[in-house]
Amino acid sequence: MPPTERDFTLCADMFKLLNVERVRLLDQQPEKSRNSDRKPGSISWNACRLIVGRNPKNAHYLDTKAAKMGHLLNN
Repeated sequence: MPPTERDFTLCADMFKLLNVERVRLLDQQPEKSRNSDRKPGSISWNACRLIVGRNPKNAHYLDTKAAKMGHLLNN
């Protein structure tokens, strides 16, 4: 699913029930932070870059995420 089509309404509803007012989204995908206006409710959403370690077991996966989804990775 493209990041612009993701719907965070269920998450926002759950956070409201738990009285959570602010959320920090950790991710390597810059598109999520650019679409912060799509996140619903009165929850304050803040996107932060997640630094992931690279190793032989996840190298192919990380390369695929960078190539297909534009994830920002440390190499």
